[in-house]
Amino acid sequence: MKNKNIFKTIIFVCLIGIVYNSFSINEHFCPKKKKKKASTEVVNNQNNYWTYIEKNNWQLIQLDGKSIENANITIQFNIKDQNCGGMGICNRFSGNYKTQNDQITFGPIMSTKMACLHNSKIESDFFNTLSEGNFTFDVADQTLNFYRNQKLVVMFGLTMKE
Repeated sequence: MKNKNIFKTIIFVCLIGIVYNSFSINEHFCPKKKKKKASTEVVNNQNNYWTYIEKNNWQLIQLDGKSIENANITIQFNIKDQNCGGMGICNRFSGNYKTQNDQITFGPIMSTKMACLHNSKIESDFFNTLSEGNFTFDVADQTLNFYRNQKLVVMFGLTMKE
């Protein structure tokens, strides 16, 4: 009699193990996926973009469809304070910005007023373009691109942060 009870117990434990394993296999091959809200993904992507943008220094390489060479105009972003600043050809500049999804809007750009004999038009055009406000943006490879009406207006290349 004792052997029958042990045998029944062993069979019962085996059946429980089989049922447990079948649920485990089902969970492994057919896991329940938690659906992320689209807004959460957008915020996470935006935060990833801005973390990458902030940790780097960006140099102007194209303005209004024209390549910029030897101008050394740079910009850096501070996401916590939502301000930016950098160096023009002769003058330092700074300003505020706001972002929403892939949109960026710059506030007025303030700069020093040093006399600039070489390429001063490029510097003033750059300051004016940023001050004009609203852009869409993206980060592609090693460039930070600003668009207006789906046309590339400003392109920065990645440089090392100083």
